[in-house]
Amino acid sequence: MPTRKRLPAKRRGVRFTLNIGAHPATIHTGEYEDGTLGEIFINVAKLGTFTSEICNAFAMMMSLALQHGVPLKTLHHTFRNFNMEPDLIRGIFEELEIHYGEETP
Repeated sequence: MPTRKRLPAKRRGVRFTLNIGAHPATIHTGEYEDGTLGEIFINVAKLGTFTSEICNAFAMMMSLALQHGVPLKTLHHTFRNFNMEPDLIRGIFEELEIHYGEETP
């Protein structure tokens, strides 16, 4: 059974904004002590919408995968052909690559 590496109670992270269609979305990250990515949160301007709920589910899945040791590069590779308009997934991975320096495919 994979082991989950929990994040510290106090942690650093980055915040950036993307546009999802006509709606801005803010992405917050949480980091481990060594600066590696451990969680993401996606806040969409129109809470309660289908897009907002999908973004929350995607962020939870990504966070759990990261905490179980799945590299960001692997997650990006898995979702690289996921077509969703607006192109949210690609935008998130591009920003995470900028902030966390992992080369993604």
